[in-house]
Amino acid sequence: MIKEQVCPFLESVIRLADNFYLFLFYVNISITFVYGWWYGIWSFYEKQTMKAKLFLSVIFLTMLFSACEKAEEPENVAGNQEYSIVNDETLLNGSIQLINEPINFKGAKVVAPFSLIASVQSPVVGGVKLSATSVFVKNNKAYVTYAERGEGYKGALNVLNLSNPATPVLISQVTFSSIDLNASDLSGNVLYLAGSSKKLGAVVIPVQLNGANGTVVNGANNCIPTKVGNAASANGVIQGGNWLYVSTGSTNGGTYCLKKSNLDFVASDLYNGAIYAAANGRSNGNTQLTLESGVNSNLHVYKIGLSDENSEKVIPVGEIKHQNVEPQYAYSGKSTIFMKAGDNVCYVSKGMYGMEAYNVVSGQMVFKSPLNMLTLGNTNAVSADNNYVYMANGADGVAFAEYPPSGNILNIVGVWDDPAYPGSANYVTSDGTYLFVAKGQEGGLKIIKRN
Repeated sequence: MIKEQVCPFLESVIRLADNFYLFLFYVNISITFVYGWWYGIWSFYEKQTMKAKLFLSVIFLTMLFSACEKAEEPENVAGNQEYSIVNDETLLNGSIQLINEPINFKGAKVVAPFSLIASVQSPVVGGVKLSATSVFVKNNKAYVTYAERGEGYKGALNVLNLSNPATPVLISQVTFSSIDLNASDLSGNVLYLAGSSKKLGAVVIPVQLNGANGTVVNGANNCIPTKVGNAASANGVIQGGNWLYVSTGSTNGGTYCLKKSNLDFVASDLYNGAIYAAANGRSNGNTQLTLESGVNSNLHVYKIGLSDENSEKVIPVGEIKHQNVEPQYAYSGKSTIFMKAGDNVCYVSKGMYGMEAYNVVSGQMVFKSPLNMLTLGNTNAVSADNNYVYMANGADGVAFAEYPPSGNILNIVGVWDDPAYPGSANYVTSDGTYLFVAKGQEGGLKIIKRN
């Protein structure tokens, strides 16, 4: 499953020794400076009159108490306003536009009726409009993560109540001033967020939820990030059994295993290009996967709860590359993987090469998208249910495909795009009833329901 990490420990010991000698050097310099400063002050003090001495003593004591008072201020994320929690539905639901209209497919063959239920505007943090990065759906709640496009670091979490299919309600929102949010997974009343912090790099953030109504608990000790490894970003998180599995990358990354109870490090499997994580269940013995993206991409297959590294399987899936992007982003575009609960098939989005699905037991490819599916776009994300495979194809919209009766080529039965905001289909996920499509900064999040 996960290989224990040894070298980073030795590296930390060496770094600690180096820092100790550097510490002694600075202590020596500091003592010399303080002695000289104090001697000068004392010589000046001794030459003054009694009245002047009294005045100088008052000044000194005031400075001393002020310094002590500032030094005792705790450094905490909440006090520094790194994040903000809002649970006011009246305030939040101004960002939801209810639509409830049937959607029209381009090139439709046989597609069950779907309706566009609502459109959710992207949150704005620090004057920057964000883009949706993932959606996790469970127990009639949708947890939507957001990040800032480009080089900046800002993020948000939206919690949507889906109890009434016709009127989704935004019940809670958390915004982060210096952390991108990339993925989430739920365990009980704790939502785990994977993100990229400007200060810490790859982080996991546990978010306590109110068990009664599902809103985010507004407390000083909630939403505190924990650093994971040495990578710049955590882009996937899966909870299973007593553990968290976190994918970090693209460089200095891999899959990290943490204790779910306290986020302590357990072990890691290190490789560059770890870009997303998925699982077919959340219990010991279920399968957890991490996608390693690049020229030679791989699916890393683990068993939740097993410590035997021989249980890991690596399945080659070929090159993952994005077209019509700047050259530096050709191998760093968004690519997700997806598994249905209890299934052994993993669906892989491969950019300009469309989608391929692999049986994780045999390692064989079982489905793939047709060669003519894409023109200008890239397959950025994929999801599936018992009826269709859904592919978010960027500039080419969202493709709806049926499973083939024979062979392995999916049958595209329709393509949907929002006429108001065409293109930029960056993410898609289905829970069998709802379909969520992320349409970039301006297009926001689209909620579609199968009738």
